[in-house]
Amino acid sequence: MWPGSPGIRLRWFKRVEKGEGANLSELSMDVHIGTHIEGKLHNFTEGESVDQFALETLIGPCTVVYLPEVEAITARSLDQLGMTGWALGMTGWALGMTMNGAHERVLFRTKNSEFWKTPISSFREDFVGISPDGARWLVDHGVKLVGIDYLSIAQYGKGHEVHDILLKAGALIIEGLNLDGVEAGEYELICLPLRLMGREAAPARAVLVKE
Repeated sequence: MWPGSPGIRLRWFKRVEKGEGANLSELSMDVHIGTHIEGKLHNFTEGESVDQFALETLIGPCTVVYLPEVEAITARSLDQLGMTGWALGMTGWALGMTMNGAHERVLFRTKNSEFWKTPISSFREDFVGISPDGARWLVDHGVKLVGIDYLSIAQYGKGHEVHDILLKAGALIIEGLNLDGVEAGEYELICLPLRLMGREAAPARAVLVKE
């Protein structure tokens, strides 16, 4: 959980084994726990709420970019991928430029995904995030949805500006992805949040389909 989060509470309030008619659970949680989607209302007084997110943005071709060595995803690291290609080349970090809309949706697999291999005991402050100039690069290149494999799109303590840049431009953000073992390349993304009326974010289930 993010430091200061009210957390998550999941409990049984009826059990068959106690002679009650059914098993029933109660869930209480911060909507920014686990995999979740954020929109403009997260950082601004006005903007799209979860129930207004376009399904056309949340479902469609998607590029997974693998950056295993970086400490931050900067404009320079994105330039090095090569926008004339986002080249697959010898690096295997990303797939070439296409005309099918894949680069409107970009998910970043970083060393953060290694965190999910072991039982999670505490919050990590040393996770990889996008820098402000990296966020501007993504907006300038037409990215409408961007996701990352930890609980914030930006590095710890540097999140406000990055969120502002992406959300003000109308991009949606997916945080808390587990991309361990996912190869760089093109996929079909399906990422649907709980339809929480008038809210800034919602938990989501995200899947990648390899065509």
